[in-house]
Amino acid sequence: QPIRRLDTFELEGYEALARPTGFGVRSSVEDLFDAAKRLGYARDLDWLCRRVAVHGATSLPRSALLFINVSVHALLDPLHDVDQMVLLMRWAGRSPGTVIFEISERDPISNLDRLRGVLAAYRAEGFRFALDDVGEGHSTLEVLTTANPEYIKVARSLACSVDAPGPRSAVQALVTFADSSGAKLVAEGMETDDQIRRVLELGILLGQGYGIAPPRAAEQLAYESVA
Repeated sequence: QPIRRLDTFELEGYEALARPTGFGVRSSVEDLFDAAKRLGYARDLDWLCRRVAVHGATSLPRSALLFINVSVHALLDPLHDVDQMVLLMRWAGRSPGTVIFEISERDPISNLDRLRGVLAAYRAEGFRFALDDVGEGHSTLEVLTTANPEYIKVARSLACSVDAPGPRSAVQALVTFADSSGAKLVAEGMETDDQIRRVLELGILLGQGYGIAPPRAAEQLAYESVA
């Protein structure tokens, strides 16, 4: 699914979405990941999704940014470390600098020192990071400052409620943090022109959602980028 500037619709990159055969574009795969976790296959599913995302992106321009979701547990797992990801990128002929790992704040993060070290190892190879679903789940300022992400993805529930005083204040605080840290803010779940206008007024310049572009197969996106 494309991520674009909200004022010019200029392309920023693509998020790779997990959609097993038979799933609709709006289907949730959370049940699949929950089942994998219960059965002890979470690590394998996470690595499979990374491989499929990178492989699928081979049809896209090599310079296009690719946002890949990764659970914090898989990211901190020493079995699939940064060396394996570097080998995967070499196989695909893509630069690590084109990959942004999205860490979901729905996962609790208890070992912040370990997280800091792992992120540093990935960044040393050129990878970058986004903090996903900010405003939901286990969002904390401590996680935000520890991860120091290059991108901050504002959860749909927050980005689409900025008319209310609480969400508006929270988004304004994120804009201030992003301005001082150099991070880019992405408003998730944008579906209407009114929603886009409201977050733009608050200083969020990037967005994602059906009001911008629906998810599509990588091959179709590649064709459209050429056309």
